[in-house]
Amino acid sequence: MAIDQIKKCAELALYQTAILNDEITRLQEAVQQQKKKKLQDSRTILTGTEGRRRTPDQKQSVEEGDGDIIVSNTSAKNMPGKL
Repeated sequence: MAIDQIKKCAELALYQTAILNDEITRLQEAVQQQKKKKLQDSRTILTGTEGRRRTPDQKQSVEEGDGDIIVSNTSAKNMPGKL
């Protein structure tokens, strides 16, 4: 009987370990997706009102094209190599 209890406990522990490993993998993937999205968002070119709304305190340059306004973020903190 003691051996059966030990066997059941071991099986339960293995099952719980498998569940936790799956959860860890899922969370790591979610973190990677968030990092990737954050990186993509930092490289996004904003247009028109959206650019002014999202970056009201940053120095911006505005270029006009085929009816669209492109707002480029020119703040030093987002420029590589500048402090």
